Amino acid sequence: MKNRALPAFILLLLSTATAAGAADTPETLLIRQALNNDKFGMRRGIEHLDVALSAVAPNFVVYAGNNTLDPRGWQILHEDREAYAQTLSAKLTENQYDIERAIPHILVLEKKAVATTLDSGFVINRTSGSREFVKSARLWTFMKFDEEWLATAYVADIGEDTSGPRHPSIEDEEISELLEEERQGWISGSASSIVAPLHETFTGLNGMSTHAPTSWASLFADPVSYEKWVSKRVRRTKYDIEREVVYVTVGPARKEALALTHDRISTGYEAGDAVHDLDRYALWTLSQRSGDWSVTNIVYDLGLTD
Repeated sequence: MKNRALPAFILLLLSTATAAGAADTPETLLIRQALNNDKFGMRRGIEHLDVALSAVAPNFVVYAGNNTLDPRGWQILHEDREAYAQTLSAKLTENQYDIERAIPHILVLEKKAVATTLDSGFVINRTSGSREFVKSARLWTFMKFDEEWLATAYVADIGEDTSGPRHPSIEDEEISELLEEERQGWISGSASSIVAPLHETFTGLNGMSTHAPTSWASLFADPVSYEKWVSKRVRRTKYDIEREVVYVTVGPARKEALALTHDRISTGYEAGDAVHDLDRYALWTLSQRSGDWSVTNIVYDLGLTD
């Protein structure tokens, strides 16, 4: 967590706190409990590491947000629960976390969810006793396993900056090919090519032309609903897409990846001659755990600029 002030983003997060609390459902209450377990384990220390880890799924991913809402500044730190546990264990051994947590926003998409948290308080070095005040905003994703909600990922320290650090995009032929095949599927009208890269846990979100996760909306909670929608669209609509792969980063074990594309889309319809143009950024998360890369999440229409 960074010792950074996040005034505007904190206000944005807290602006939804009352509404989120008032609209709580059995599902959001369970998600809040998982987030509170994570906080409890952090506060109580290494003896309660298992409580913190009880909130996360086996294929848990941690991204470094580097104090920016722009995914071009994000990196992948940990690609599974085990790697995360090693780092968390070291942190809890070294430091005491006297923190409080606000959970301003939870968006549930059937058996998937997106949440934001805001931690504030002190990190106290157990050896020297030195205290550092911290504030940290996180973006979380969740999935429901049977009757239990577990975190599948979080982006740490997402901050409020939209012009923050930019990291070099790597060259990855396999990911580039996957994104190109998906693009060609739209152009050729092949629904099977469009949905082929999707993981069984796929979720689609609408970024609503903003950076802020609190403004995102749900689109597709699974690949089945997405395939039904795509099949109808390509029967009635002709697509032309120019795609630039703006940013790609891959985790140290090549299990997880993140990509950002800039798409310029033209659509025409069977009924009529009208053509509509759309210019948008899309955030992709990908996983490679059993063979080829597959797409786990897409956030369409992020409010980014060049």
